[in-house]
Amino acid sequence: MQRYFFLVPLTVVPLILSCKTREFSAATEASNVSGAITRHDWNTEGVTASKKNMNVDGATVTPHRVYAYGAVGIEGAEKIPYVLFRLFPELGNSPFKGQQNPYEAYGFFTDTRPENANRPLPMGFTATAPNEWSTEISYMTRTCASCHTSRFKVGNETQFIDLGSNREMKLHQFNSAIKKFIDTWPQKENTVAFDGFLKKIQALIAAKPEGWFFGKQEIYDPKGVGVQVTPDFEQEQRKLLLANNAQKLREAIVEIQRVNSGRNAAGQLLQQIYNASSTRKAKPAKPADAGDGPAGIADSSGSAIATALTALKFAGFDPLKHAFPGSTKNRIPSVWNQKYRKLSQWDGNIRVLIYRNFSAAMGVAGSPEKLNIPVNEIISEHIDQFPSPRYPFAIDAAKAERGKELYTTNCLACHGPHRNDADPAAFFANKGDVLLQELGTSENRARVLEDPLTFKVMRGALLKACSGKETLTIKIDGTEKKPCANSPDDVLHWRTTQTADGAQKKEPIGYVFKPLDGIWARAPYLHNGSVPTLYHLLASDKNTSLRPNRFVTGLLSYDSEKVGFGWNLEGNTITTLRNTDPAAEEYDTEVDGQSNIGHFGSVTYEGKARRLSWDSNTEKAELEAVLEYLKTF
Repeated sequence: MQRYFFLVPLTVVPLILSCKTREFSAATEASNVSGAITRHDWNTEGVTASKKNMNVDGATVTPHRVYAYGAVGIEGAEKIPYVLFRLFPELGNSPFKGQQNPYEAYGFFTDTRPENANRPLPMGFTATAPNEWSTEISYMTRTCASCHTSRFKVGNETQFIDLGSNREMKLHQFNSAIKKFIDTWPQKENTVAFDGFLKKIQALIAAKPEGWFFGKQEIYDPKGVGVQVTPDFEQEQRKLLLANNAQKLREAIVEIQRVNSGRNAAGQLLQQIYNASSTRKAKPAKPADAGDGPAGIADSSGSAIATALTALKFAGFDPLKHAFPGSTKNRIPSVWNQKYRKLSQWDGNIRVLIYRNFSAAMGVAGSPEKLNIPVNEIISEHIDQFPSPRYPFAIDAAKAERGKELYTTNCLACHGPHRNDADPAAFFANKGDVLLQELGTSENRARVLEDPLTFKVMRGALLKACSGKETLTIKIDGTEKKPCANSPDDVLHWRTTQTADGAQKKEPIGYVFKPLDGIWARAPYLHNGSVPTLYHLLASDKNTSLRPNRFVTGLLSYDSEKVGFGWNLEGNTITTLRNTDPAAEEYDTEVDGQSNIGHFGSVTYEGKARRLSWDSNTEKAELEAVLEYLKTF
């Protein structure tokens, strides 16, 4: 029988009640799609923050634009020239054909706000800004905003949530589609086919009208300074790829195929790791890079570890002995108000914000030494202060006030105060390294760095990002920052203590307490996104959970009654839902790493009993009051 746990101080004595779950069905529950927005200033604070400038080493920088479209240094993930990437929908057996935005099915949507009108690629996709236009290739790269921007719809109007979780994103499916597409390209050894492929690309480049490739977008240099793309820039990039019988283009294609081969090897190891989950009698997840899984969920940790372990090749080394046997998926988090979060990552193993950025980038790129330090520091400063969005729909003030009393008694000790009452940053700064124990949630993500060699490899990889740059100083708004001056233990902390005889004693592992700012916009819930709404997280029926064991992710509607985004099929199929919600996918909680068990019943914490759920029949008023108060966060 599979065991699930969450780790906390020994003072906690939990009571885990029955968590039987149900299939999703329109016959059992329906989503209550929200009506009109009633709080029209719900995102005013975010809009204001997005327009602020900062002075970086004497230059004026708009950090939100750097966050949205600044290259953090992961372009080495595929090494695809931007001009070539723009042509992907027109090449051979491309999986990206026939759509206005061919990447929307993978959750990479178009940002239709006026400030982004001139960008030909989806939100968070951009071009690198080479120092020398005529000799250096501009590469396609993805930015923080591709994973951490959300949207929802009210009627036909789309609302965007900056720094929110991209619940539609299917990162691994996208990576898989790219890999399989590149696998179909002819190899240079097949001279006739390779030259024919090359000529096809050359003809497409030559045929496109001026401005087609780059539009009028602004791209950002390695220090975060915006550079307006001009017709001359695009022309130079075309010439660079076509000159000398397309020599640069030829070299770029060969390099893309070389990088792709390495990613295939890591994907094969991940398949073996996932299959190993059968030892715990779990339903094995399909490998993340094989293109399976719910929207908004990623296994970046597993992918990064598979990449790192694949690179370790010495006699007798067996990577399967060092990787956690199974899927370590988690939902893509929101990243606003990082000042509230003393510990980064779900398991709190990173204590320096910029290294949280590095670890996220490594999950995509796997090349830490190429990460851009100044841009990542600008982004760290930005997300430290960026505010969470307010709940945009109607709130019953009287009901919320009753809910505040219940929250104070049962929830505040772990999740901290409302920002209107006290400073959450001060609360969590004083909290220490507290992890929750025996609350029943899936153990997988918490155990990802349990093995000593895996931990050593991953810490070493993170440290490479700043190797030789320890004295680097960046002056931001008059204050000198040294982003690389950190202790290795803060960069990545392994939960161990040294005993007197030098032997290692394991520290508890688990997941850190999280503040609840903007909780209405952070569905689905738990670290692995296995619970669709706050109602399903907190409701029970005679000590039995009401959580569905299958639901839909990636929907654009909002359920204001249960507090979460759309989640139910309601008589549809996934295929029909994709007509309006292109990234819709099923979430199966029986798959390894996706269990929805835990955070249910009650616990005793700091000497007091704390409720984690309320009966939807006998305690309906209390349940509704708590949900109403949580909307105010």
